[in-house]
Amino acid sequence: MIVEHFKTLDNVVKVTFFKDHFGHDIELEHLPLSKLDRDLIAGKLLQGVPADTVLDQVRDSIKGTCERIHLISKRQIQRIEQCIGLTSSVQRDENDLTSVAMFVEESKDSTENVVILYKNQGEVHPVLDKQDFVLGIMSKAQEAMLKKFGTNGIICMDSTHGTNPYDFNLITVLTVDDFGEGFPVAFLYANKEDETTLSLFLNSIKEKIGTINASTFMSDDAPQYYNSWKNVMGSTAKKLLCTWHVDRAWQGKINLIAKDKKIVVYRMLKKLQTETCKEKFVVLLQEFLQMLGQDKDLSNFREYFETYYLNRVENWAYCHRLFSNINTNMYLEAMHRVIKHVYMKGNKLRRLDKSLDLLLKFLRDKQVNRLIKIYTGKNSCKINIIKKKHAMSESMSLKTVVTGNGFWVVDSETVSDLKHTVCLNEFKPCNIDVCPLFCKECLACIHKYTCTCTDYLIKGNMCKHIHLVCRLMQTDVEEVSLPSEETLQASRDKEEEIQIHVSSLSNRSDMNPLEILKTKLKDELTAFLPQIDKIDNINHMKLIITRVKQLKTLIKSDLTPKGNPVARRKKKLSSGKLVCQQRFFSTKKKRVQQKKKF
Repeated sequence: MIVEHFKTLDNVVKVTFFKDHFGHDIELEHLPLSKLDRDLIAGKLLQGVPADTVLDQVRDSIKGTCERIHLISKRQIQRIEQCIGLTSSVQRDENDLTSVAMFVEESKDSTENVVILYKNQGEVHPVLDKQDFVLGIMSKAQEAMLKKFGTNGIICMDSTHGTNPYDFNLITVLTVDDFGEGFPVAFLYANKEDETTLSLFLNSIKEKIGTINASTFMSDDAPQYYNSWKNVMGSTAKKLLCTWHVDRAWQGKINLIAKDKKIVVYRMLKKLQTETCKEKFVVLLQEFLQMLGQDKDLSNFREYFETYYLNRVENWAYCHRLFSNINTNMYLEAMHRVIKHVYMKGNKLRRLDKSLDLLLKFLRDKQVNRLIKIYTGKNSCKINIIKKKHAMSESMSLKTVVTGNGFWVVDSETVSDLKHTVCLNEFKPCNIDVCPLFCKECLACIHKYTCTCTDYLIKGNMCKHIHLVCRLMQTDVEEVSLPSEETLQASRDKEEEIQIHVSSLSNRSDMNPLEILKTKLKDELTAFLPQIDKIDNINHMKLIITRVKQLKTLIKSDLTPKGNPVARRKKKLSSGKLVCQQRFFSTKKKRVQQKKKF
């Protein structure tokens, strides 16, 4: 096409259009995809073949010469999907904001309403800003898991980024189940993670299931997580900082110290952090502060340590987290890695509705894995650790165990002159028929003994010293049984949980957008039938019959055999002014890089 800048009095532009190629030869890069090739690809897509597989088949078909179809890209295949109306059920609308809003409405109409909090960007809210976005997710199975394991249990909260293009954070609330594994009990997409937003989210959880009285709360060093939990659910017996986050913060400040001194400071910090005796911890703390005060080069680090860590030793010191059974926030770190690298395949998704769909698939798989563990006793991380510790105990000599009156003393393998004491746990009687965390070789569960080593006190593992004592006492081991009523109650709880997961999974399958629309159409037609007898105008009746015939034709056209050529869907051009649709946007302030001066 050639445009000649020729204007008349009416401001008309003269255009010369060449239907065939002009100015170059007929080459592949200038040819459109033929209708035959396009129909071939459309037919495969209609048969349910994934776009990636179609692309592989096309590229594998190159034999000798390269044809136009071989130059097709994945983006072009996606355009064909759009033209034939074969968009994913996840993508309910081309506009991501509208698509997510439609998901929320569909969820409200379904049995399994997973949306507990929703505010779209641009909407007025009494607490949040107009530009804020929040979407809280919690299924009925998650409700049951939070009530079952969150009460007097462990609660973890953390966020991750990179799950959508709008810089919305994915905030997760997680609890630890009876298999010692993390289970997500609520999700929140939000453009902010401040105390106001988190409190609003936790209040929506509280309205669903009531107050959760957890015993331990763990998060990173951001105070808004615990503050919001305390304001909504109440304080917990222990508020712990993730050891890994604390260590990373310390190393960041220690790197500012001279090399010959930072090694000494870091060693003393770790010795202070890992000390399990409170009396020894107080002595070590005074020695550490005295050392920092005597060196001027360490004055800045002392000020930093006194400001951020001295007044809250109970949050990071091992001696204040005994029997907590959690040391790091790795449950959430690992879960976020799985979501981003397994389900999202390491890609930063371009749409929030796709991110939401993958998150719900991850939740579905967590529920199925939970069912597998309940039915078959599938090996969990804790079970594998129990097996590993038992194998380690087999290399230890039984002669190193000294038997006392109700306790056993075991020599440490790593530190000379250090001894660990193993005792029977009188406070947690357990039965291996009920407890999933037991050693088949020792005929004892993780709750039967206690040990003074860090592996048991901090990490909550059935350490090698306990396995060694079990091997020594194996001939005398008597199973401590629960009363029969408690055993029956445990069995009933198990069956109840199974039903909750199965019901939740069944209800989620009913949330298929197509099935929801089919149900709505049936309801509309059912409600329409009684109105026929009330029609008294023959012309009106003829018009309705015509419309019904058109509807039948439309339905039949959608039931044509898959693989037939499909016409390109044409977009209608608006004759009026274009109205800008509201879309998601990022509220994160972008850093402006200053140009370097040479």
